[in-house]
Amino acid sequence: MTQDEKEHIKINQPEIIQSILGKPPSSITTYGIGLVGFAFFILLLLASWVSYPDVVQAPIVINRSNPPIKLLPKVQGRITKIYFGDKSSVNKGDVLASIEHEANLENLDELKALLSKIENFDDPKEILDIETMEDMQGGELQAEVSDIMLQIQTLQQELKETIVFKKIKSLEQEIAQTKKLNLSMQSQEKIFSQELSNIQKDFTRAKKLNSQGVISNADLEKSESAFLSQKRQLESMKSGRLTNEVRIEQLNTQIITLQQERRTSVEAKWKNLKQTAQNMESSLSKWQNTFQIKAPISGQLSFGKVWYLEQFITTQDEYCAIIPNRNADKPFAYGELGFAGSGKVKVGQICNIALDGFPVQEYGLIKGKLAEIALLPTKESYQIKITLPDTLMTTYKKIIPFRPESKGTVTIVTEDKSILGRIFDQMRNVLKNK
Repeated sequence: MTQDEKEHIKINQPEIIQSILGKPPSSITTYGIGLVGFAFFILLLLASWVSYPDVVQAPIVINRSNPPIKLLPKVQGRITKIYFGDKSSVNKGDVLASIEHEANLENLDELKALLSKIENFDDPKEILDIETMEDMQGGELQAEVSDIMLQIQTLQQELKETIVFKKIKSLEQEIAQTKKLNLSMQSQEKIFSQELSNIQKDFTRAKKLNSQGVISNADLEKSESAFLSQKRQLESMKSGRLTNEVRIEQLNTQIITLQQERRTSVEAKWKNLKQTAQNMESSLSKWQNTFQIKAPISGQLSFGKVWYLEQFITTQDEYCAIIPNRNADKPFAYGELGFAGSGKVKVGQICNIALDGFPVQEYGLIKGKLAEIALLPTKESYQIKITLPDTLMTTYKKIIPFRPESKGTVTIVTEDKSILGRIFDQMRNVLKNK
């Protein structure tokens, strides 16, 4: 290569390099690259700063701590009596409706009053004031009704029975006469005793005179015979009086036996009647619980549908519900949390509730706090309980009236997480869980 060629390559070397590297960037290009880098930095900053929560949703029902009690009949049949209407206030034990049956309700009311009287009686004699109802129609309880009526009649007859009292009166009269006889015998004994004393003195004198030879032995024997005869009569009289005393004791024993037998018989019948009345009350209560719909608590009735007399109702039909009269109870929301995402849900997390009957766009959300999570699931969900404010005020400052069994959806706010954190979570998932 000549010297000139070398010089030519040397001179043109920058152009070669320039052609290889390209044209250097202009100031606009440099500014654009910087702006893109700055924008990317801002996006990263925003991604790390901007966050939004993870949420888990679940269906809920709003109630109070003592929720309404739904009442269903125990038997199916036609409705024969309706005692209260919608929104009526009732007390515990009130009969709300009756299902068709064979018994006469008026008779059963009388029977209930009768059983209550028997339960409160302390003296069997009080049963004499009761009039039995022989024509009572007890329907399914007819056999028991007939039995208790028969027991009442039997006890009344025994209490009215006079034969025992006549026997006792006769025995008492005999005792009185025997006592009078004894009094008479006691008087006679005194006279006989005095006479015996005199005869004994005569006998003593006769013995003395006989020893002196004044009277014969025959006269002495006559005097002795008179003494012994009088003494024998006195002892016989005493023996008769003792026999009468024994007779009086026997008569008293007979009276006590008659009284005890009657008392035992009356007490046994009275005890059986009391027990039968208790059993009858239990049977009547079971009958009422079967053929009558009764209020288990005090509260206000709420009917889900209109019922009419003679309308057929089954054991699957809800007749009504009773809302307890406890305004102090706090409202709660009860829900079923599905398995998906349930691990992120914790007690104390914020809950946003949207009620089906109150559109969120118009009324807003009700704020609550998660109070309880069931330890074990039921079927495919966990039971949860959410505390609510006493007044159901929404985020739009609107007050929602409390309506038991109101349905809706709860959104549980589990955790705030940035956008950048979520990106890293995705990257970690890709790298770790290949």
